[in-house]
Amino acid sequence: MAITDTIRVGISTEGSNTAIDQPISKTLTITRNNEGGPTPGVINLTTTHELIDLTELTNKGWCYLHNLGPDTVYWGFNLVGVVKRVGEMRVDEPALFRMYKSIAAFGMYSTGTAQVEIFCWED
Repeated sequence: MAITDTIRVGISTEGSNTAIDQPISKTLTITRNNEGGPTPGVINLTTTHELIDLTELTNKGWCYLHNLGPDTVYWGFNLVGVVKRVGEMRVDEPALFRMYKSIAAFGMYSTGTAQVEIFCWED
């Protein structure tokens, strides 16, 4: 995989018979200063809470997750040994969010087993 200093992420919606009366299209351009955390990488999950060390992020940045399946994945923050759910990814769903620096309490678990692709970038 080639390394680039600029990463473009886009989202678009299109609906019929929904409350969305106009399409949404947004593109985010991230200038990558450094990779951090277990990136790029794939994490194998089970029903046990898995702590993900992102302390390599020394500045704020972005975290991209992709559930490779075969089961649903929950992600959030570890508080006293329990992952407090913030998000859910069904099979083949992505998540992209801004992370604060030096997060040591990020965690994930699955409803069964799952693999999650993870990439984090400082900006």
